[in-house]
Amino acid sequence: APAAVKDKEVIKQMRTWMKEKKFAPVKWPTKWKIVMDDELPKTKTKKYIRVGLSEKLGFGEKDDELVTETKDVKARIDFGVITGFRFILACYVMFMHIGDNKSWGR
Repeated sequence: APAAVKDKEVIKQMRTWMKEKKFAPVKWPTKWKIVMDDELPKTKTKKYIRVGLSEKLGFGEKDDELVTETKDVKARIDFGVITGFRFILACYVMFMHIGDNKSWGR
């Protein structure tokens, strides 16, 4: 990106573009580094060398450990929702059996 353009503006435009193209947010980059094309390592045929690119851009293994670090968080159970669901399910079963002689063992 040109020096006059701020990184935050470029990242904002890229996120807007990804949202418009309906990319899954899971596939969005979590780390951004804006560089010029000539700063990236290339072969003689102008193809990008991807092996070791993360280290050359400053994204080492230490950074990956920080991203994958998770906290032990227990799921919160909403018993009000479960009770309501059980009530609706009981009403459904009751209404399905009303008028059905087979369900009463005859």
